[in-house]
Amino acid sequence: MKTLAQIFEEYSELPEFLGMELRSVNQEGRFGDSMLQVAIFRKDPEEVECLLAAGADPIGVGNTATRRCITRSVLICRKSLSVC
Repeated sequence: MKTLAQIFEEYSELPEFLGMELRSVNQEGRFGDSMLQVAIFRKDPEEVECLLAAGADPIGVGNTATRRCITRSVLICRKSLSVC
């Protein structure tokens, strides 16, 4: 499983977070997406699980439609990973 440090390092090279110092799992990137949103868009349940375990907030990011999408995606990821 990836560590949070590995995810921060990898994400720091993505356009969303390029040149930013990543300090929080709830930090928004240049385009308004959180790390959790990016992990979901990348369809990487391992990253989603790690970010959630580190305290990523699936509800407190983006607009209402985005929050609903993230919440559904998190529930699906958790179910597939048997984290619930």
